[in-house]
Formats: sequence, C-alpha cells, structure tokens
Amino acid sequence: AQNLASLRRDGLGAEDVEDAIRNHFCSQLPYTNIDHVTLFVNPFRELPIHDGSWIEKYSQMDETLPPHIYNAAAKAYSRGIEPVKQNQVILLLGEPCTGKTRAFDHLLKYYVQTSGEGDDDLLGKLPGFLRPFVSVKCQCGKASWSSTRALFSVELRLASDGFLASSAASVALLEAGRAARDAESEGFSFEALYLVLKEPSAQNWIG
Repeated sequence: AQNLASLRRDGLGAEDVEDAIRNHFCSQLPYTNIDHVTLFVNPFRELPIHDGSWIEKYSQMDETLPPHIYNAAAKAYSRGIEPVKQNQVILLLGEPCTGKTRAFDHLLKYYVQTSGEGDDDLLGKLPGFLRPFVSVKCQCGKASWSSTRALFSVELRLASDGFLASSAASVALLEAGRAARDAESEGFSFEALYLVLKEPSAQNWIG
C-alpha cells in the first residue's frame, strides 16, 4: 500500500504494518505514508533517490509516485502558495540517529531547487555550516556519525510569485553543558570545539 491509512482496519496488527514498512525499505524506498505522515526508516547509507532528477519528478505532484520526503515537501509548498496560501509546518521527529538531520538537508535541497532564484546557495549550505556547532560525534565500534543535540528550525517565506523571498534559522534547546565535558569520561563535546583545537594558534589562548 502506498498509504498505510488505506489498509483494512479489521484485524490489522503490528506485524502487518511492519511488513508493509519492510517491503518499502527493501525496494530501496525507505518512505511510507500514513495519512499525512511520512514515515522514514534510516538506511544508514546513501541511496540514489535524492538527486535533482527526483526533485523534478516529485515537484510535478504526480500522485502515482511512491512515498518520498520530496512528496511531503511538494505538498507543503503547494498549500503555501496561491490559491490556498496557508502557513505550513514540517516536523521531523524521531529517536537519535533516525535520519532527521539528513531529512532536513533533503528538504532544503528540494526548496532551493524548486523555488530558489539561482542565488540561494547559502541556504543549501546552511546545515553544513551550523552542524559543527550543534552536533556531537557518536561512535559504536568502527562506526561513527554526527548526532544533532539541539532543536534546529528554518523559516522560509515565499513571495507572491512562489519563489523564496527570505529565510531565517534558529537554534534552541542546545545541550550547552557539553561544552565543558571531558570526552574520555563524559562523552564527546560539540564538533566545532575539536575543529578549533586543530588550529596551531589555538594553544596561544587555550594554554
């Protein structure tokens, strides 16, 4: 089923839902729709389903296309312009390491390509610029990854022609206590601090 909300309710159990999600995941499309919710299973690897050609496909609002984060982005955009013109919110919710930060990157990439005016490169680079200041390094055996430790939001404003007019970013609920942590005993601090320490001149003011 493209949308699990369409499944028969009678006798529907957790195993049926899990099977439907697993089928989508095994088909290299880790997205599943449940009514207006897009469920994403983190594949922990790059998939060839997020480049510009996929953005172009989903911007056409073709309802026959399988569930995708670009589909969620397209629906929000269509309701934010004429004739509906309603404010839209996309919330990325999940446990740590479920792919929220990467999903955020995909959303910005979609809006830059479909509603940008050619000079929005800075918006697309925003996550990469801020990530060292809000992320910590996590490690399990040989595997390592960055995990965001803050609430990160971006507000996009559209002009009357549907193109991006302005944007504003904010960071809240930052785990500021990590800045003074001892990595060996209390876990890693924010990545930006380690980048600073790599600078030869850092010893002049750190001691």
